[in-house]
Amino acid sequence: MARPAARPHRSRTRRAAAAATLSTLVLGCTTALVDVPSASAIATRSRLAGADRFETAARIVERAFPTGAPVVYLARADAFPDALAAGALSDGPVLLVPRSGAVPAVVLESVQRLAPRTVVALGDANAVGDDVLAAVAGGRATRRLGGADRYATAALVARAAFPGTARTVYLTRGDTFPDALSAGSLTDGPVLLVPSTGEVPDVVLREVQRLAPQRVVALGDERAVAADVLDSAAAGRPTSRLGGADRYATSAAIARAAFPAGAPVTYLARADAFPDALAAGALRDGPVLLMPTCEEVPASGVEALRALDASHVVALGNGQAVCDRTLINAYYSVQPSTRYLGEQYFGGNVAGWWFNRQENVDGTLYDYATRAVWSGRTTESIPLDGGYARFRTTVETPGERPQDEHLPQLDVVVDGRVVSTTVLGVGAHRDLDVDVTGAQEVQLVLHAPEATGPYPVVGVTLLGNPRVVTATGVDDGPQYTHAVVPQQRLLLADSAGGGAMAGQLTAGRGVLGGVTYEHAVLGFYDEHAGFTGELTDRRSWRLSRAYRRLTTVVGMADDSEDPTAHGRLEVVLDGRLAHSVPFTVGRPVPVDVDITGVLDLELRTVNSAPGAATPVLADPVVTP
Repeated sequence: MARPAARPHRSRTRRAAAAATLSTLVLGCTTALVDVPSASAIATRSRLAGADRFETAARIVERAFPTGAPVVYLARADAFPDALAAGALSDGPVLLVPRSGAVPAVVLESVQRLAPRTVVALGDANAVGDDVLAAVAGGRATRRLGGADRYATAALVARAAFPGTARTVYLTRGDTFPDALSAGSLTDGPVLLVPSTGEVPDVVLREVQRLAPQRVVALGDERAVAADVLDSAAAGRPTSRLGGADRYATSAAIARAAFPAGAPVTYLARADAFPDALAAGALRDGPVLLMPTCEEVPASGVEALRALDASHVVALGNGQAVCDRTLINAYYSVQPSTRYLGEQYFGGNVAGWWFNRQENVDGTLYDYATRAVWSGRTTESIPLDGGYARFRTTVETPGERPQDEHLPQLDVVVDGRVVSTTVLGVGAHRDLDVDVTGAQEVQLVLHAPEATGPYPVVGVTLLGNPRVVTATGVDDGPQYTHAVVPQQRLLLADSAGGGAMAGQLTAGRGVLGGVTYEHAVLGFYDEHAGFTGELTDRRSWRLSRAYRRLTTVVGMADDSEDPTAHGRLEVVLDGRLAHSVPFTVGRPVPVDVDITGVLDLELRTVNSAPGAATPVLADPVVTP
């Protein structure tokens, strides 16, 4: 049956996988609920951090410029004004340095890796001392972008970043940092510093005049940049504002303006300290959002994260800058409400667990099913980080064993406690809905039936769309569940496979009573196999309770060498022998069996002379 149309909002990584019988399984493997970036914003999270502000900046720079840069800019690590405008500089990153004294080794190592031609200090010698500039440069060319004050320095940075004109000029308050920290992602114009109220410095007015922008935009509300300051700097040009009720809302407005179509990554920076965000202006793949150190993500931040549709959330700095709680809350605000076991694998496997494949579970097609091959005890763990409320799946163990024989057991273990135990077999299924509110981990533990002989019991359990769902989200599992649409006439040979082997029915051409059947199902025959005694061949088909009748003609092939050969057709419905039809050479027998409501059909042929006769099922067909 045809697969349903591909689902556009979940990306797939197809991996070839060879089916094999497993006698042992690696236990306790862990599968993270992650995915590659896709339009559904299936989030992952990480951190760019070092032991201090110098190392954090170096880690950020390593991400932004992995192969080097022609220029490196140096900014004073304990004061913000001279570096606030540096986000507009696109030819190289900003590294933090002390004003004077020894330069941290991590800074020197970063410069060595970047191999710039020029090292540029931001600000005058009171911001970055000459000794520091020389030590970092290590003999490379040096220069400064520094003016008489912070306003003049920002104007020099703007001239370096935009030697010609710029479409936009952004204005930010010069005596505090929050509104400017997110501005590095604004690439259509430089940032100039202005006082929040009063006169606009001449150096700013001259730079706006030189840049000749089409518009002038204030960052922050009127408490940050007053309306008269904006109008004065614009000198009659169109104006607008990117601002909100607080620093978080302003940061969110800037991020959404910088990436109106969304971004693959969103960076989170501490709102009440500047060092970690100063270097982040070099990051061009996503905006910087300001966050509280260790609180809930502000509503404006949640809205921005969802609008940006990022697939990766990255905290800048260690846990004292942006704590794990804030990072996890941001992560959950952009992930989908439903996550599937093994979402990063499509048709791939980990230690016997085959993920994200379409499976027929108890007569229903599940697009994100998991097939677990068990022998002994096998475990799959799902880390949840406390962000989900329900674990749901439909579970079934297909096979030949009827319901009342030994069957595998599935335990759902939440944070080390067994909360659900399921024992199921052919012809039955169970829908699981387990409370995982606040749980850190769910484990799925499969116990194989106890072996009655020298070899372990090996089998398969199917899980239909195994998933976890958030408390407030919509479970989209039903969207990937489909009823089986029966064919009007299903030839069993079409899915029987070729390549004859002992113990297995195969598709082929057969002749009974002088009639040739092109879509026959044949028992095993090999005159050189040396078989003595009876041989039973079998094949199973999943009918999904969608068919009502099985019809065929069964007999020994006309060219059988042993005229006394005889056989028996056994029709097994959902694990139970329902019909037994004897046949002999030259006496084909018609078969018509009611299969209404049958999930699994198994046909077996018992052959008294496997080296001299071939059982033939003439074009067996099932119909609804």
